[in-house]
Amino acid sequence: MDNLEYIRMAQAYCGNTAPDFWRGKKVFITGASGFVGSHLTKAVMQLGATVTALVRDTVKRSLLYDLEDVILVAGNVIDGRTLTRIISDYEPDIIFHLAAQAVVTKASRYPAEDFDTNCLGTWNLFQAINNAEVVRPSIVVASSDKVYGDAKLPYTEDTLPVAEWPYEVSKLCEEMIALTYSRRFLIPVAITRMANIYGPGDFTWNRLIPETIMNILSEKSPAIRSDGKYWRDYLYVDDAVNAYILLAQHLHTFPEAYSKNVFNFSSPDNLSAIEVVQTILRLMNSYRDPIIKNQASHEIRRQTVNYLRATKTLGYEPNWTFEMGLEKTIEWYRKYHESLVR
Repeated sequence: MDNLEYIRMAQAYCGNTAPDFWRGKKVFITGASGFVGSHLTKAVMQLGATVTALVRDTVKRSLLYDLEDVILVAGNVIDGRTLTRIISDYEPDIIFHLAAQAVVTKASRYPAEDFDTNCLGTWNLFQAINNAEVVRPSIVVASSDKVYGDAKLPYTEDTLPVAEWPYEVSKLCEEMIALTYSRRFLIPVAITRMANIYGPGDFTWNRLIPETIMNILSEKSPAIRSDGKYWRDYLYVDDAVNAYILLAQHLHTFPEAYSKNVFNFSSPDNLSAIEVVQTILRLMNSYRDPIIKNQASHEIRRQTVNYLRATKTLGYEPNWTFEMGLEKTIEWYRKYHESLVR
């Protein structure tokens, strides 16, 4: 059976049985207390999965701790013994590997943490799986569109990565480790490269969207750390979570078709930083002028991601427009801000 036929079968199977697919599945999520990880944990639990979550710190500012019945394991991906114990004790069917040092500016200042978490952590995870021998879960590894660097636009999965700075180099290293173990030890693996994800519950305040909203709610002028002309794709968190779930279903059902593949996920919303801030100001009925700090360095001026492969082979389509996603995001931060000032 050729690869195309596997893909057709997987689309039909996963499209018709998605709710039942997750019922009773044992899922392990690294980085579960992070912004995207907490949303993903909630989603797969609602579909009927049992989730084991690796959490480095008990951070109260995480939506993860609003959930019940999550199996929480304290630890870090750089601790191979903890990962080995989790794989052996909980025997996951599916793993979402989201643990990462994900702040690009921090990576430039402290690259060691990036290489520890993104490279060593990924090696530890795959070695733990290989040590377990009888456990062969399907693994979705979260990389980033940043690995493409300053390449020709739009990025496709066939675009040669041009990683130069610590964050994107560490993510590309993570991909290579995962794919090496997949080829050598036949572990089903798929890689995601997603655009900028935004939405409720992002507590990384130096990201443009949460910082802008919180500044306006605090009656401050929003700040832009560049000249405002850096362009990015923006993907609402619910669409990102749907992408992870869709890919995991297909990978686990038909690994022959989907393993050792990279998938871009994005949306049609490509905006400059100043356009993002102006849209937020308009939706929040604010008339404050943004402050242009122009402190950007080692950043790519324009990025946009082609996600046609995911559309054709997974049936992926983003459901949220940028303004729809922003409205939900602003609504969430209003309630969060009110809880702080009571």
